Amino acid sequence: MPILDNAQHEAFARAIAGGANQRANAVAAGYAAKSAKAQGWRLMTYKPVLERVRELQEELVAATLMDAVQLHRNWSEMWAADIGDIIDPETNTWKPIHQWPPMNRENCKPLFGVEERAVPLGDVPGEWYSPTQPFPVKPH
Repeated sequence: MPILDNAQHEAFARAIAGGANQRANAVAAGYAAKSAKAQGWRLMTYKPVLERVRELQEELVAATLMDAVQLHRNWSEMWAADIGDIIDPETNTWKPIHQWPPMNRENCKPLFGVEERAVPLGDVPGEWYSPTQPFPVKPH
């Protein structure tokens, strides 16, 4: 279906497809705040607008779907990274992905190598702790 002829209808359909509510979308599309609730309801009963919303939602879904090979590659890279490289030890939360070590997408190995460094041992009775952990080597 082509873009709707009425610019307000098109703006409303795009906003609805993105997931916001009818009243807010009617205001964003240029309808008066006083009548936005009624206009939103009316537009959601108008067949061309509904068809356009459905089409836009299908486009959004298609744009976000990932094929199985890419999904496997992404998960392999994530799990190949050492957990110490992706968790911040101070906050015990995930680091932002841009701080993760760069990985070779073909073999899931770090691009710049890894070196073993001594780390403090834990104090939980009965647990085994490695005296070293791998750290990525960053280029200078």
